[in-house]
Amino acid sequence: MAQIFTTLLLTSGIGTALALILTLLKPITRKIFSGGWHYYMWLVVLLVMVLPIRLNLPEKPATTPPISETVTITDNQFENTETPIIETQPEQIIQAQPTQPEKVSTVQGIKDFLSGKVILFSFIWLMGAALLFLIKIVSYLMFLIKIHKHSEIISCPEAKAYTNRKIRTRVSDTICSPLMIGIIRPTLLLPKTNITPEQLHNVLAHEMTHLKRNDILYKWFVSIVKCVHWFNPAIYLISKQINIDCEISCDLAVVKEMDEQAKKGYVETILSLLTHNNSKAIPLTTGMTGNKKTLKRRFAMIKKKLKPNKKVAIISGIIAVLILTITLLASGILNGAFLKADNNSIMELNTDQVTGNDFNLLFVGLDNNDRADTIMLLTVKENGIKGLSIPRNTLVEDKRISDILTTENGDQELIDTIKTTLSVPIHYYAKMDLTAVKEIVDNVGGIDFEVPMDMVYDDPYQDLHINLKKGVHTLNGDGVCQLLQFRRGYPEGDLSRIQLHQQFIKDFIKQKLNKDNIDKAPEIFKVISGNIKTNYPISNLKQDMKIISAINSNNIIFETISGRVTLLNEMPVYELYAEATKDLKRSEMINFDEYFNNQKVIQSGIN
Repeated sequence: MAQIFTTLLLTSGIGTALALILTLLKPITRKIFSGGWHYYMWLVVLLVMVLPIRLNLPEKPATTPPISETVTITDNQFENTETPIIETQPEQIIQAQPTQPEKVSTVQGIKDFLSGKVILFSFIWLMGAALLFLIKIVSYLMFLIKIHKHSEIISCPEAKAYTNRKIRTRVSDTICSPLMIGIIRPTLLLPKTNITPEQLHNVLAHEMTHLKRNDILYKWFVSIVKCVHWFNPAIYLISKQINIDCEISCDLAVVKEMDEQAKKGYVETILSLLTHNNSKAIPLTTGMTGNKKTLKRRFAMIKKKLKPNKKVAIISGIIAVLILTITLLASGILNGAFLKADNNSIMELNTDQVTGNDFNLLFVGLDNNDRADTIMLLTVKENGIKGLSIPRNTLVEDKRISDILTTENGDQELIDTIKTTLSVPIHYYAKMDLTAVKEIVDNVGGIDFEVPMDMVYDDPYQDLHINLKKGVHTLNGDGVCQLLQFRRGYPEGDLSRIQLHQQFIKDFIKQKLNKDNIDKAPEIFKVISGNIKTNYPISNLKQDMKIISAINSNNIIFETISGRVTLLNEMPVYELYAEATKDLKRSEMINFDEYFNNQKVIQSGIN
């Protein structure tokens, strides 16, 4: 709903701008174009205000950095456990460095201003629109009841000369001037007064012109748009101008074949029906009279009626189509940019429905080359967090699981593969690169972490420079990225590295999920939105973080799915034990307590 409201604000603003342009140009256009052109140009404004078109400009293709074959970090970490000998820098504590604020686009600035209140505003807008529409419907029904109660059907054979449609005619002492009502069953209402044949002719000519043009349907559309955009003062001015131009264009259509004497009789008919009681138009009807100021304009337009010109008519039609097309395209492009600035992290994925507060989240961490480096299935419950790491070279149906992500529609394929392999539901998915990790760590002021060994590695071809000393450090974003990217020297290869990642996540939760960081979580999410893709609703973020922060650290458990390192085509892969997936409970959530106990039994039996 918030996204709908955001789009509505944009279309409302564009429609208002177009209405302002048409109003400013009207002194010129009414000397050239017909009254009908001006009447239907307001329909263009209304269409712009209600059509939620979204267009995205093509982006520059991302340039892929050259891949060097001289020095690379490969998946052979299972075999190579030696730390490379490289000259190191003096030991230092890596402190968190303040990050430079990024430039924010104008669109993003507007979105940031509205983001804190957008849900509240959306709710207020929806309630206001529903209430206003209900009031209009009830008022209209009450008017119908009143008319049917205080009117009687009469025969009006003269109407057949003006339309082939079946028209009901009623006379009532509750109205002061003729009007038409109803879309499906149109009814002509006449006041209980003496009307001469000439006056009846003018009344029928006027009202049947409204009927042929479907002006009542147009008025219903105006009323609906007014309910939707009730918060915009411009829509009330637009609606008022539409009513005026509706009558002017109708008058001009009626008198276009009349001589001067007939025109005079038409104007006199309108004046004869004018009383102080009928100056205000009845909503969702077409009436012949109006207030004196409006009538003065109508009479002036009848007197200065433009002569029909086919060339001008064609040009006016082309201009109307161009204005509609250009405005809709502009609206679509702005709407696309507007939504992209706020939702460039949102993915549309086929995942399981969440019931309650517990959920499974499949997390994928990317390396600098956008390859799946960390794959972890997290279960978040009110009483604990339980994570299951899946090595990136885990073998599934003769394919490494990290390779699935590189295929077309790889995110969905990865979700479906893990869901099928483990027979568990996946409710949310998140894919994040190292830039996002760096931004998060810097925004929370760094993290204290015990580096288990000297981590030194340098690869200028991959822009990878690691220099961490063993011991406890306060790591800033760059330091954490170095920690997570280091691959050599682990006693058990990538399995030990996975354990380090698990320990880092656990320490981060323990140290950084405090009230201050929870409160600014939505702002941090916006900073990293360009470097994270997810279907997790940001509206849940603060509440879920509060739940996680309240969890006892003893109830934060991480394990690596059971398997063994083997070779496939001379490349190391991680082969799952059959028992590792068989013993997973096929229920709504993973029963981690029982699963982890089963894994210990499996491992002891194998050893």
